[in-house]
Amino acid sequence: MLRSAMNTICKASLVSLAMFCILGSAGGAARASDESGEQLFRQEKFVAAERAWTKAARAGDLRAQYMLGLALISGRQFPLDEQRGLAYLAALSDRGHGDATYALYGYRLRKHLVSAADATALLEKAAAQGSVNAQAELELPSGERGLQMAGDELDLMVPARVSKLEAAGHAGALVRGRKVYEESCQVCHAQGLVNAPRPTDRPVWELRNKQGFDVLVKHAIDGFRAHPPKGGMPALTGDQVRDAVFYMSSGRSK
Repeated sequence: MLRSAMNTICKASLVSLAMFCILGSAGGAARASDESGEQLFRQEKFVAAERAWTKAARAGDLRAQYMLGLALISGRQFPLDEQRGLAYLAALSDRGHGDATYALYGYRLRKHLVSAADATALLEKAAAQGSVNAQAELELPSGERGLQMAGDELDLMVPARVSKLEAAGHAGALVRGRKVYEESCQVCHAQGLVNAPRPTDRPVWELRNKQGFDVLVKHAIDGFRAHPPKGGMPALTGDQVRDAVFYMSSGRSK
């Protein structure tokens, strides 16, 4: 069941990427501005991208409103502005935009702003509105939901910052990584023993992520300072350690 669900989510992610490449928006001028915003974002010219997206969003471009909403609530590439980002996404959700509704679901779940029943209702709404990611996530057991958070599309737009692990299917890696973390890593990381960063220590992980994901994985496998090789669990494979590092450092962990 879980393998089937993971395959479905991977397919959904591919569909999302395909849709991301071909989706158009209303109005030729607005569409051109939005494409410029996406091009600037891919080039990591984030200030210019925000300006271009804002201009297109004000002109009524739905795609620009959606991408700007994601960027503003993630705070990873743009200055964090949750109120403004949520306003864009909520307005789109009210208009039947499934991906915006799915982004709201992920945000509220991550922030613990919604009950389990309300989260399921929001996920079902997103699926009914046509979000392929929401449709795929509904096939997962309830305990495995909520691992794909808002901002995934933004991450995928900057290829240099997307690890091979993410490209291969980040949803599956998160599920596998959480399992490895809970079985082998949380003894130290959940308590912050010997300065082991907790999964919820976002500023610490953001600082470490600047070294590059592959560097973090190498340190975890080979050992670094007080961290023993493979966290003192020699039976773990390199891929398992990689998954666990991805889960802890990704910002999606609970």
